[in-house]
Amino acid sequence: MRPALLLLALLFSLFSSAGEAPGFDQLLQEGGLRYTAPNGYSELPVEYAPFSYEKRLAHEEQQLEVRFSIRPLDRIEVDYEDPHNAAPHPNDLFDMLFRSVVEQLSDGPGSISRAYPSDKADALFNAGWAAVAVMDIKPSISSEYRQGLLLAMHRNDRADAYVLVLTNELAAHKPLIEAIHESLVFVD
Repeated sequence: MRPALLLLALLFSLFSSAGEAPGFDQLLQEGGLRYTAPNGYSELPVEYAPFSYEKRLAHEEQQLEVRFSIRPLDRIEVDYEDPHNAAPHPNDLFDMLFRSVVEQLSDGPGSISRAYPSDKADALFNAGWAAVAVMDIKPSISSEYRQGLLLAMHRNDRADAYVLVLTNELAAHKPLIEAIHESLVFVD
């Protein structure tokens, strides 16, 4: 297995062999994040998906779904098997993991992504790094929605957080998507 895939599998595995998955509120606390519920959304049950998440919302009037995933860095165990190099620190994996997640979600090579300038990531999300990608979504991620926007953010020694917006009309829902991006931020 490629190291990137191995690391991705480890990052998104929050289950211990004997325990339950932590809840969204617990992950917020562990990751040092604040969640503000956006107006006009109802909570949906979390279902199995190839990209795991802990909170799921649906807009009450528009065809738009939002999934939140939080990965506290303290929970990441890197099982790295390279006799020539030391295992990377979780603070150094965010960009590689973001690209791996985009690949996991995207239905084809046409995804577009960009990282925010560091001052913008700090101003918007109180994060050290943030990036966004738009893509066509694999049917295994959603049979109802064809398009997705993934927001990823990282803060050293805290967490990686992902906000996945699913829709069939990204351009038409731009104001709703901007409001969603204000719902999750790192706290000081």
